[in-house]
Amino acid sequence: MVEGEYLSVDSLSTGDRIEIGWMPNRKCVIEYLGDYKFRAIYCENSTIQPADTFKCIEFIKNQPAIMDEFIQSGNTDKTSRRYIAGKHHGLSFIKKLD
Repeated sequence: MVEGEYLSVDSLSTGDRIEIGWMPNRKCVIEYLGDYKFRAIYCENSTIQPADTFKCIEFIKNQPAIMDEFIQSGNTDKTSRRYIAGKHHGLSFIKKLD
């Protein structure tokens, strides 16, 4: 793992939190739940909202984050979708939190 440039989900433990950001001015803190699954904890200026869940295998700076099985917490039918964070410019930062 090279923090700030690339984060492999295989290097995370359940409960680890990471912060990701992308243009324009979007930021999320997400918690690793295990089995490549994450839950949003805090979100700023994003479609992703707290309690939304998704699966992702890696986060790479300047590359889009592909979030599969994305389920919005308020979605009553629990239909999963694909969400792409940083679709045009990629992630601007990736930080594992203590």
